[in-house]
Amino acid sequence: MRGLLAGFAPVPIILGASWGAFRHSGILVDASFPLLGGAMNFGLLLACRFLVLDRDRCRIRRSFSYYAVPRIAPPDRGGGHRLELGGCKRGVTVLFSDIRDSKPLSETLAPQALVALLNEPFTRQGGEILARHGTIDKFIGDAIMAF
Repeated sequence: MRGLLAGFAPVPIILGASWGAFRHSGILVDASFPLLGGAMNFGLLLACRFLVLDRDRCRIRRSFSYYAVPRIAPPDRGGGHRLELGGCKRGVTVLFSDIRDSKPLSETLAPQALVALLNEPFTRQGGEILARHGTIDKFIGDAIMAF
């Protein structure tokens, strides 16, 4: 709201100055050029700002959605709700899942092959965690941590 007020505040000043110059000094000043130029500049800056903010908001929401289900982290609906530090107390279950005897396997496989191999169980486990309203905390090598 303050941005809109600041953007439109010069309008009455420019119109008043133009009218005052004509009335008192007989000088005709065309106020349309500064008004249109200012409006176009303000509109472009406002559009750019919203595009950048929306892009960043979507990127953050998309990144966060990989780790938390919507029930726990609802999408931003523009209601002005802000995240607060401190959280709340809840009883939770923490899951640590590790692939048995994966060290010899990781020493013999190429990095691309190892990633392809790990993606399959991580995708299955991640789907199960999210289906049960869990949150994936992190992937640690061949392990997954969730709560």
